[in-house]
Amino acid sequence: MTSKMYAIQAPAFDAAVTYQPPTTNSTPDHPPVHTVNLEAACEAKKKIVHNLPTKCEHCHTPFNAPNCVVELVKTGDVMAYCRGQGGCGRSQVLFVGVKTSVPRYRKVCVFKHNISCYEPNEAISLPSNIHALHGITPHETICDTCSQRYDAHPTGYDHNGWLEDGFDQLELPADWPVFRDGKFVS
Repeated sequence: MTSKMYAIQAPAFDAAVTYQPPTTNSTPDHPPVHTVNLEAACEAKKKIVHNLPTKCEHCHTPFNAPNCVVELVKTGDVMAYCRGQGGCGRSQVLFVGVKTSVPRYRKVCVFKHNISCYEPNEAISLPSNIHALHGITPHETICDTCSQRYDAHPTGYDHNGWLEDGFDQLELPADWPVFRDGKFVS
């Protein structure tokens, strides 16, 4: 039963990979790459909204109740809900929404410090090495690369030193289908 439920939704997720492939990892020279093909996503969404299902794929109950097919405002996913009399109440993803904001990155220094004083084989004298005991870098530790203190050093970067610095908003195509008043319009 579970595999059937996922098989029913597989086309939506398979299509999403074509217009919004997984993010590529960063390298020391290039930040992660987020690729979104809004034209392909628009065509995939049009294909779905012009051929909306008329019955539940799980139990085959007709979609004759109000709001059986909706677009989720937060994600842009198009969902079908089995709300008909005697229906199973399950949902089905018809279209996976597109992320319309893409992160912008900047390169920062990756904090490095000679940690020989934190070797696990050395005797730890308390309380002077209490930070080492708990695996915490003391705030006053200086980065060997940029000479900044640990508490002033950038954080939140990936292993190659790429830090999210903001977001760029992508513009949807003019003919992007939108859900209004219980139906989709282009």
